[in-house]
Amino acid sequence: MKDLLNEIDLTIEALEASQKEYLLPDTGNPGDIIQEYLGHQQARRDASQRLDDLKALREAVQDKLEKIEAARLEEQRRKEAEERARHVAAETPRIMGELAKLDPTSPEVAMLLMELSELRR
Repeated sequence: MKDLLNEIDLTIEALEASQKEYLLPDTGNPGDIIQEYLGHQQARRDASQRLDDLKALREAVQDKLEKIEAARLEEQRRKEAEERARHVAAETPRIMGELAKLDPTSPEVAMLLMELSELRR
C-alpha cells in the first residue's frame, strides 16, 4: 500500500509539472493555431481530471493505511491486555497463598499487600 501511495504521489507530481500555459505563436495558420489551442486546453482538462482522480485515490489509500495501522494498534493493545490479565490471574493466587502463610503483623505482609495492590491497577 505504501508503494502504491508513493507511486500516486510521483504521478501527481509529474502531472502537475507538465501543466504549462499555452504560448500563442507569433505567426502561423489561424486554423492551426485554433486547433492547437483547443487541443492544448483539452489536454489540460484531461490532466486536471486525472489529477483530481489521483488525489481522490491517494486519499482513499491513506484512509486504508490509517485503518490498517489502527487495527494493528488495537490488536497489539488487545494482546497486551490479555497478557496483563493472564499475569494478574497467575500472580494473585501466588500472593494470596504467601499471605495466608505469614503472620498478619509481619512487614512481609505489608509488602505483599502493596504488590497485590499494584498488580491489580
